Amino acid sequence: MSYLFPIAMVVLGWIGIKHGRSLIGWILLIIGTLALMAKLSGLIAIVLAIGLIIYGVSLLRTNRTPY
Repeated sequence: MSYLFPIAMVVLGWIGIKHGRSLIGWILLIIGTLALMAKLSGLIAIVLAIGLIIYGVSLLRTNRTPY
């Protein structure tokens, strides 16, 4: 339920921008995006860490040939 309000703000902001209410639309979109990113920060950190680990392992497995 706590994700519903930021998602609704993003959607209403997008609708406001599409219908010509750009100032209030951008304000709602930015505030909703920031609130949603704050709620998803733990998940974002975990995905970033897994991506960095996979990238590091792929660097170790590549065949490096000296020039």
